[in-house]
Amino acid sequence: MAAPTLGELVAPGRTALVLQEIQNGIVGPTSGLRALADAAREVGAIANSGALARAARAAGVPVVHATAESLPDRFGANRNARLFHGARAQGVGTAPGSESVAPVPEVYEPGDVVLPRYHGLSPITGTQPDRRTGRPSMYCRMP
Repeated sequence: MAAPTLGELVAPGRTALVLQEIQNGIVGPTSGLRALADAAREVGAIANSGALARAARAAGVPVVHATAESLPDRFGANRNARLFHGARAQGVGTAPGSESVAPVPEVYEPGDVVLPRYHGLSPITGTQPDRRTGRPSMYCRMP
């Protein structure tokens, strides 16, 4: 049996591709977490995310870039995970509107949705897709 096509796997209008923190200041050229950024490039995470985003757009599936941003003085930001402490210690800048919060150019195209979050680790928890499915999930059906 032939492998299903992307068009058969997803139903445009009910599916979205959500890319989490594929942004300049995390895995891109201005990353304060160089080891993470280097590893992402080495394993092909950036190139593969770009290919997946292009295929999703071609199939009529919206591409959503869930970015991590911090308000001035990290107001409202979580401080209870080692990842947050490490990012602060490395000087990772995630100010709204800065180049560091922009999606990596190889993955972004005009018309994509950029969905910033200012606290927590998940871009879905507490959002409409999460409430719709009743559980935190990156794999949820859109209304």
